[in-house]
Amino acid sequence: MVSKLLEISREKNILLLQVGTETSPENLIGSARKISEVLKTEKDEQVWERQFIEELKTLQKKLSPFSGKRAIVHPYAYAFCKWANLTVVKTVNPAELTPRVVADAVAQKPDLVVDVLHFPVARVIAENAKCKYIQVINFPGVENTKTLKDIFDYNSIQIIKAFQ
Repeated sequence: MVSKLLEISREKNILLLQVGTETSPENLIGSARKISEVLKTEKDEQVWERQFIEELKTLQKKLSPFSGKRAIVHPYAYAFCKWANLTVVKTVNPAELTPRVVADAVAQKPDLVVDVLHFPVARVIAENAKCKYIQVINFPGVENTKTLKDIFDYNSIQIIKAFQ
């Protein structure tokens, strides 16, 4: 599909811009800057960026009681978990979920397993480790999420609810 989109964009002189999809503030801000340069909306981006950073600081304060919690994470949740100050003790790739991988993950004694709602694979680890389990998102759409901040809100709430 991507190759077809690239072909059509070249034929129609449509500008292509590659951005990262990792859910980390650094990546998202970098991508927003890149897009704003092309669209000539740098001033609007700077306003958004300042507000986004402040909102994320507020969320990090709410998450601070859970800082250092040991987590087994889906690779697509890794960036968010690092931002949330969880201690990532193991990343479990979907293709690697064998009995050996599950046993190794359980041996890490996690407090939490963080899976991705759109591609969950690790519930079995949480069940065997007898620890908390959550699913986070990487893009808006779930439960009326619409913005990048909504993604961080949603995911932060999942951590908070898990430990309440």
